This record gives sequence, structure tokens and C-alpha cells, in this order.
Amino acid sequence: MDPKKYTEEEALKLFGLIDVNGDEKIEFDEFICIFNETSFINDQIMIDWLFATIDRDKSGTIEKGELLKFVE
Repeated sequence: MDPKKYTEEEALKLFGLIDVNGDEKIEFDEFICIFNETSFINDQIMIDWLFATIDRDKSGTIEKGELLKFVE
């Protein structure tokens, strides 16, 4: 998963798909669902690391700005 290959528009679309409850934040349970539905990552340690990397303010949620910073 290379964050540099996504445009801002693609990142915002991805955010909308992951933010199932529409609260403008991605909770960990929403985040992990994308991995349960795919074969990208089956390693819990990698999932935890990736979430923590994107969640820069360590709030326990990923906000749009954090995802956009990740893909810059």
C-alpha cells in the first residue's frame, strides 16, 4: 500500500467508503473492516501500526486531514 500513489480526490473517496457511520472520522473498527474484506493484510500488528501511523494525534480515530497528510 503506497500512500503516494493516491490523489487527494481518491483519498477522500476512500475516506467516505471507510467512514461507514458518516461522522467524518474513521474509528478503528471501521478501519479494520477494509482489511477483513480484502487480502491486503492479515497481520494484526501491521494493521495496528498502519492505523497508528495515520492517526497522528492519537485520538483513536482517523480524521480527513490525517488521511490527506498520509497520502501527501
